Amino acid sequence: MKIPQKPPQLPELFGKYAARLPNILNSGISAAPKGQYPHWEKLRHLTPPAGLNHEEWWLGVKLARSSMYRKLPLKDAAGRTFKFAMPDILQEKAHVIDRKAGF
Repeated sequence: MKIPQKPPQLPELFGKYAARLPNILNSGISAAPKGQYPHWEKLRHLTPPAGLNHEEWWLGVKLARSSMYRKLPLKDAAGRTFKFAMPDILQEKAHVIDRKAGF
């Protein structure tokens, strides 16, 4: 099995694309592009929105997701808190599972 490529880190992306941040923020990027919740490994193979490269697109996606993060009372080996985002598309899918799992 192929090990997924690690995504670019936000501090690195902010430094690299600080001048382009207004363009990225105004490009209408969603937390779940194309109705999916892709990890960097998948997103880097998709076609980015016009005028953006893959890293700029990833930065926009991460910023869109950050406003909906929920923290869990769990920490990784480095002591960082686990967090996740639940965009509309995932809530819809969870609702379908919930409905079909009921008796």
